Amino acid sequence: MEVKQRQTYRGVDLAKFFFAVCIVALHAEAAGVLPGLWSEIIEKGIFRLAVPYFFVASGFFLYQKVSADPAQSAAPVIKGYCLRLLRPLIVFELINIAQEVISLLRAGVGIFGIVLNIGRSVLFYPHGALWFVQACIIGAILLVPFVKKKRIKLAAVIGAALFCVALICNNYYFVVKGTPLQPVIELYLKLCVSPRNGLFVGFFYLAVGMLCGQLRNKMTTSGAYGLCIVSYLVYLAEILLLYFLDLPAKDDASLYVSHVVLIPALLMVTLTFDPPVRQETSVLLRNLSTGMYYLHRPVLWFVALVSSVGILNFAIVAAACVLICILAYRSQNKFLCGLLK
Repeated sequence: MEVKQRQTYRGVDLAKFFFAVCIVALHAEAAGVLPGLWSEIIEKGIFRLAVPYFFVASGFFLYQKVSADPAQSAAPVIKGYCLRLLRPLIVFELINIAQEVISLLRAGVGIFGIVLNIGRSVLFYPHGALWFVQACIIGAILLVPFVKKKRIKLAAVIGAALFCVALICNNYYFVVKGTPLQPVIELYLKLCVSPRNGLFVGFFYLAVGMLCGQLRNKMTTSGAYGLCIVSYLVYLAEILLLYFLDLPAKDDASLYVSHVVLIPALLMVTLTFDPPVRQETSVLLRNLSTGMYYLHRPVLWFVALVSSVGILNFAIVAAACVLICILAYRSQNKFLCGLLK
């Protein structure tokens, strides 16, 4: 889900594949077999790192592409990035819309309700976990003037302010509960579904990824590992604190302050980590991470029709997605490979 990079980062490819599997496990509710606290720790402490990592990694590789030729304008590079994401977004959104319409009809929802549901999803929060893809496109477009003027740090600062809005509409809703801002936040969520979009999340995380590209050589490997370990411990503390305090939250309660430091640190670690994996395998894992992300929701929809066992659904969906991707790659069909790589 990022622009094609010249260098292979095996650690990043391995991490992306791992996190793609985490996304499947998250949406299949595989952690539901565990007791409450352990389910929370596994879901929030591992699975929920996936999407922020994808964002920051995408920003990093986009920056690499933009900075590869200083004489080239950033706009065409970002345009190519957005167009590459647009095709799978349209194709898989149509599939997910069709499945959602069927689900709504089976639930007895009327035509007006279905039109409203689909309209909001297309505009603000696409079904099938495709909000991430839409957010990458919108976030990248918003970054164009900052990249042109080489003001990535300014973009990150503005993005941080916007991300605070997302936090308030998510895990930190308790900050505004009972204040004059509460009805404003609730109205926004009612109309726009979620703060997880290109404006409040995608723009910030892509900017952070680009900033990682700028600052990468200024951080030592030991420094990256140390920062990652410390920030992860802080993240676990934040998860446990919010869990035990049981404070009011909105949306999916997946956005955390600690991610702002932890995710870039994690990217830095995986950029330097070089697992004993052949380059061909590394590229395959990278491609599978993309294909699994796009496929898992449509496949899960079918599997969930006959099974409600989360861990079983996870195993079936993950295996089916890998099989479909490998068959598509071996077919060398340009359309399929363009969607699933």
